[in-house]
Amino acid sequence: RRETLLAWCRARGVSLPDPGQLEAIERLLSCREHNSPCVRVADYEIRRFDGQLFLMAALGAPPDPATRLDWSGRRDLVLPGDAGRLVTDSQATGRGHGLVVCFRCGGERLVRDDGHSQPLKDFCQQRRIAPWIRARLPLIYHGGRLVAVADRWIAPGLCDALAGVLTRIKWRHGLTGD
Repeated sequence: RRETLLAWCRARGVSLPDPGQLEAIERLLSCREHNSPCVRVADYEIRRFDGQLFLMAALGAPPDPATRLDWSGRRDLVLPGDAGRLVTDSQATGRGHGLVVCFRCGGERLVRDDGHSQPLKDFCQQRRIAPWIRARLPLIYHGGRLVAVADRWIAPGLCDALAGVLTRIKWRHGLTGD
């Protein structure tokens, strides 16, 4: 296993872990995932989620949950705390839509197509979104209502103009080591 881990690191062009770090990485394979296990080596991290290892740039602190970014939805938006950026289709035109981008603080709920609500936490767990990604998910509000979770969910029943803008938004990030 150690040789495989070293070969993986070499193939990714990162500094090789020392013997103690290799041992810690091997422990990642059997530890409980709810703790979001991670081993830092030089300027990268190896994380485990859903039975997979992820090699990625070391992350700083996630965005402050009190962050509120006003956004028209017409231009790309760089997000704080290693959360990447929201990218809009270059054909987005017209007036801005008065969107506000925030981050999880707990208790957020989505409205499903059937009209019932669901906790954002459950949504993330069902879709197997890793904890370090959940902390950086941009939540898009319009008029105080949650209308989108990055590019992973859009509220049903929005006006055509707003729904059209939200379907052209893509969330670009490096949170999975891609």
